[in-house]
Amino acid sequence: MPRLIKKVSSDRLREMLEKRVEQGSTHIEQMEDVLAEMDTPKARQKNIAAEGLIEDANHHLEEIREDSLVDPVLLASVQKIEHYCIAAWGTGRVDGKAAGPGQSRESNGACAQRGKALR
Repeated sequence: MPRLIKKVSSDRLREMLEKRVEQGSTHIEQMEDVLAEMDTPKARQKNIAAEGLIEDANHHLEEIREDSLVDPVLLASVQKIEHYCIAAWGTGRVDGKAAGPGQSRESNGACAQRGKALR
């Protein structure tokens, strides 16, 4: 995401995306706490779906010939990524409910709400 942010011309969009990166870092910290609560290793698997969406965004940005189209195309690409993340957090929340009470359900629910606010 930081590489994509560098291409933005709108200060407002840049601020929103930077805020989203900060929220993502917070979410990772929360999930690490949840994993510790569950005595689960913190090893991260590669998320090929998210990587594919980011690669798609980069591909679209490379094809743009008019600077005025960069922000709208980037915004559309980020929305795709956010929708994927919201779906993943929702799935995590359901999994957390199945596992029983705890921080997982609360963390995923809060992250999903923050993601929805960026739409």
